[in-house]
Amino acid sequence: MRIQRLAMFLEAHFGEVELHMPEESEEEPEQGEDDHEPSLLVRLDEADARINLISLASCSCYLIFY
Repeated sequence: MRIQRLAMFLEAHFGEVELHMPEESEEEPEQGEDDHEPSLLVRLDEADARINLISLASCSCYLIFY
């Protein structure tokens, strides 16, 4: 329920939001690797922001065009 509310809030303010739920894996994730934790991906104009659903911390991933 908390995740749904957060996703609806972000979608209302920023547009498209994607939920990423990782597959269960026997391998241990490497330190600093967030791909093995559930997250929301918010697409902004020229950037993406990934919000970790465990820590609720955001990682901005800027796109650079050459």
